[in-house]
Amino acid sequence: MIEELTGYARQEWQSWFGHSPESVGIAIGSGGPAHRTRAAVFVFEDRRARPSVVMKIAFTDLEGAFLRHEHGALADIRPLLPEPMRRTVPRALGLAEIEGNTVLTMEALAGRRLLVPDLNGTGGSLPRSLMGDFYRKSFEWSNDLAVATSSTERLDGSHLAEIVDRYIGLVSHSTDVEGKVRSFRDAVAGSGIAWSTSWQHADLAVGNVLMHRGELRLLDWEHASDKSQPWFDLAQSVGATARLAKRQSGAASSRAAAMSALGRSGWAGQVLRAEIERAWDNRMPLGWVIALSSMATAIRQADDTRMGADDWTEFAASLVADRELRSELPWMVPDW
Repeated sequence: MIEELTGYARQEWQSWFGHSPESVGIAIGSGGPAHRTRAAVFVFEDRRARPSVVMKIAFTDLEGAFLRHEHGALADIRPLLPEPMRRTVPRALGLAEIEGNTVLTMEALAGRRLLVPDLNGTGGSLPRSLMGDFYRKSFEWSNDLAVATSSTERLDGSHLAEIVDRYIGLVSHSTDVEGKVRSFRDAVAGSGIAWSTSWQHADLAVGNVLMHRGELRLLDWEHASDKSQPWFDLAQSVGATARLAKRQSGAASSRAAAMSALGRSGWAGQVLRAEIERAWDNRMPLGWVIALSSMATAIRQADDTRMGADDWTEFAASLVADRELRSELPWMVPDW
């Protein structure tokens, strides 16, 4: 497979970069971090001129569909971005079938991966600073993305209520919990909030970014959507942080991890809340969009057979109906 990929790179290099490579060699080879048995990532470089390309290889039809989506998203989104933002997004170079596997090739972005701090530990100045910097820059970037790609169509609360309707149909809750979810749905539907769809990354986590000279570079656009709520990335960060805390601690649920890591005694919650409130500038209540984004992610992951949606469905229900969570974390739960 390596030989075939190298041959493909040599063959296409002229069209990608405007010159023939002196030699093309593999720089890095690794399994995909999230889907090691179903996809792989390789980096090839021209040893003379030093441009590099990233090749993502799908070993299953489902992974291939995600790569095709990522290719289309990158091709669509880059022309919409102002020049300073364009360099933060990979340039898709080609989509090919090699040895029966879908291969997405992108120009490699310069940068280093961020350390993933222990959200359940004491943190310390370096992790707190890193996470604060990541949240601040990613929220600013996402807000800029929403502005740059906003559609002209104006939508209202009824369109957001459709997310709750789909969420209700996804799982069975107790009568009490479902009653609270339906009550929240009615409040959203009648809110009179006006908004427009835009592109959002939809998986804006520490593991999907590079940092280069103080600037974020965004990787892994396989879930990106141009029909997203403009606040989606910011709001989803709460549930994503809770899930990371759960994986690190072995907690029984994202709700339990949120109580510990994001509650009053956790440093991560203090950092996240400060940066969310710094970035939030919308008439929609913050707690509402956090609940809506969690429901939307549960719906998406229920459709993605690679991942389970249980964490997100339970977390979304807790946001709306859990009294203890409401008492411990009032800033991130919906009030209506």
